[in-house]
Amino acid sequence: MKLPKNIKRLWVPLFLLVTALIIVYKMIDKLPEVFGAIGTFFGFFGTIFGAIIIAFILYIPQGRFEKLFSKLKPENFFHKHARGFSVLITYLLLCAVVGVGLYFIIPLLVENIGKLVKNMPQYYEETLSFIDGLSDKNGMILGIVSAAEIKQLLSIDNILKTVDLNQVNTYLDGAMKFGSGFLNFLLSTALSVYFLMGHEQIIITGGRVLNLVFKKQTLYAVYSYVARGCEIFYDYLYGAIIDAFLVGLELSIAFYIIGVPYAILLGIFAGLCNLIPYFGAIIAAAVCCLFCYITTGNVWTLLIMLAVIIAIQQIDGNLIQPRIVGQKVGVKPVYVLCAIIVGGAMFGFVGILVAVPTFAFIRMIVLDIIEAKKDRELAAAKNDNTVQEGQDPAAEQKR
Repeated sequence: MKLPKNIKRLWVPLFLLVTALIIVYKMIDKLPEVFGAIGTFFGFFGTIFGAIIIAFILYIPQGRFEKLFSKLKPENFFHKHARGFSVLITYLLLCAVVGVGLYFIIPLLVENIGKLVKNMPQYYEETLSFIDGLSDKNGMILGIVSAAEIKQLLSIDNILKTVDLNQVNTYLDGAMKFGSGFLNFLLSTALSVYFLMGHEQIIITGGRVLNLVFKKQTLYAVYSYVARGCEIFYDYLYGAIIDAFLVGLELSIAFYIIGVPYAILLGIFAGLCNLIPYFGAIIAAAVCCLFCYITTGNVWTLLIMLAVIIAIQQIDGNLIQPRIVGQKVGVKPVYVLCAIIVGGAMFGFVGILVAVPTFAFIRMIVLDIIEAKKDRELAAAKNDNTVQEGQDPAAEQKR
């Protein structure tokens, strides 16, 4: 019995689909091993991936400087060496930003952290007194949790139990890994210079290699999606980082004016929390207000601080953020929350940071697939109507 030609054509795709499903099932069944293998792969090529990420981040400012130099007269020295000077200025600005941070911000942070450590015993006692103040006559807080149990969890003996002095080698190994990671960062930074200098040639070479395997139409589609995906990531990440910096700066100045202890430390913390959509502002407000009450014990200072946080967050959400971040991502709030939860659960803070643009990129691909399917269905329906009317579709197209 001969099989129809349509079934013969489908057996290869069906076989590949079944094989892919089996592989995915096995990967889900052994997810820790898969992530371990991915981590080993990225660790082996960590320096190269780090250089690619640094070059990706610095590509936008470098490209803008290059455009400025390219507008000069062709015989101008800077025009002839636009790429080299743009890369040089970009890295000089990067070094300047890092230098300013090390010279001004780091000493203030060290001072704040030093005061915090020095006053930690006092804050510890005040925290225990605060817990006692919340409990009723029976020693219960809101009739749910025992104050004694909370105090036991916060006791010095219980905290010291979490520190295993027998794992000193582990801590030293962590310090060695930090030093090795810093060295890899320096090597990645140096390598990223070459990536920025010759990114066009790298793309051309990669295209020639991929052209040996894929069709030109497929490569054009891939290039289009990569360009659009980079635009989404650039718009969101650059906007979010600038917005977080402004919020952190505004809150640091406001906290310092109203006399909140550790204003710089709390402002930087609130700025970092602002990178997390929706949840970040709530976390920052709760932690800062709790910390303010523990360190000052003044309800009026707490209320003024809460009012300042709400005011700055409202100004940021309604005026600053829409202008800087914009609405180009186009993801609804419910999907943003889902993306943050999944990204944070899988990849931690980095996953939270890139969850929204990643979801926007996937959404863009899915919408394009749906649109392409609709276009094919409309074209097929039009051809069927033409055939039913007794006309040749090929002849109709020639007309």
